[in-house]
Amino acid sequence: MQQLISPVRGGSDHISSVDDAARVCEERMIRTMIITGVCGFHTTVAARSDDMQMVTLQITSDCEKIRRLAEALAIPIDSYQEIGDGWDGVILKAASSHLKGCCAGCAVPCGVCKSVQVAGGIALPALVSFTMERVEEDGRAREIRYFHSGYR
Repeated sequence: MQQLISPVRGGSDHISSVDDAARVCEERMIRTMIITGVCGFHTTVAARSDDMQMVTLQITSDCEKIRRLAEALAIPIDSYQEIGDGWDGVILKAASSHLKGCCAGCAVPCGVCKSVQVAGGIALPALVSFTMERVEEDGRAREIRYFHSGYR
């Protein structure tokens, strides 16, 4: 079975079963740590739901643009409506208006969406990652030197 990462306080680094993941969801407090990439900014999303639908967010970030996004998301978010609205949801609309230029590809809005889904009981917590490699015309992968700042 795929290992699921524990996004909540203390304890083990991994959730070993779907039952354990369900227990995490019942706790209704999800913390997601996001390292966005070459910019080196770190963001933490705390998502909480008392009724498994309406989710409140507390977003802290090194990035000024993400802090402005956090201000726009300082309202309760209906997790069911958000998943139904997709690209037209509150989170991604706010991201579209606050994250321009190279920031339009920022991974934080995706992390915020997933945090709302898990806190609302719509999704289970799981590790998400991006892996990139440069591919030559002949199809061979070429080494890329990564900038990695780690999470504080």
